[in-house]
Amino acid sequence: MNTDPSTTTGSWPAGMMIRIDDSPPALLELLWIREAWGLASHGDQPPRLNTRPESETTPPEKWAELWPRLWSECLDHAVSGSDPRAIQRLLSTADGSPERATLLADIAGPSVQQAFGSAAFTTSFDAWLDQHHHEVNRRNAIPVDATPERLAIDALIPAWKNGLNRVITIPCVDTYTRIFEPETLLITDDTRQHPGKYAEALHRFSAGSRAG
Repeated sequence: MNTDPSTTTGSWPAGMMIRIDDSPPALLELLWIREAWGLASHGDQPPRLNTRPESETTPPEKWAELWPRLWSECLDHAVSGSDPRAIQRLLSTADGSPERATLLADIAGPSVQQAFGSAAFTTSFDAWLDQHHHEVNRRNAIPVDATPERLAIDALIPAWKNGLNRVITIPCVDTYTRIFEPETLLITDDTRQHPGKYAEALHRFSAGSRAG
């Protein structure tokens, strides 16, 4: 979702555009796997999901070691995005060629389903994901002046002036704020929906404080 200045009025600065990524696919898949399959959290990992999924059976032992590494890789790709040059090169590659396969893999990023196997994603994942998208659509169906960015505009403007143009949210409880220079802020849905918490996260971006 893009917060576009052409559709807003009032104190929104001309030229300010903030991209809101509220459903990062690979991150959603990993967060669901961690909680549904009961993988232990270690180190700098997000808090639990705000909507707890149904519990699955005992996971393979290797998943506990695989998860943190894949989380780091998928988060890096979510933050950096796809290289526009790779997308342009893709247009000139032949279908089925090794070069095209490499470019497609780079654009798509790490595959959670390939890493864990299709059996990791049961029908309860589909139900949980549908519920997540329903909640996102419900939250987004509001007037522009009621959006979290509008309610936190006094903190958003300085963050934007300091380079912020993208906010990634994950459906987790409490706070989990991470800054990825030069332009990305990662927060929980709970933080974005609470004007005071959102303002604090934006102030942290402006100050350059990475964790909290």
